[in-house]
Amino acid sequence: MYRQIAAHIEARIRSGDLPQGSRLRGERDLAIEWP
Repeated sequence: MYRQIAAHIEARIRSGDLPQGSRLRGERDLAIEWP
C-alpha cells in the first residue's frame, strides 16, 4: 500500500498540485484524502 500512496503523491507533484519542495500535510489529512 505504501507504494500506491507514494505513487499518488508523486502524481500530484508531477501535475503541479504539490509544488516540489513544499511540505506535505499531516498524516491524518493525507489519510482522509486517500480513497
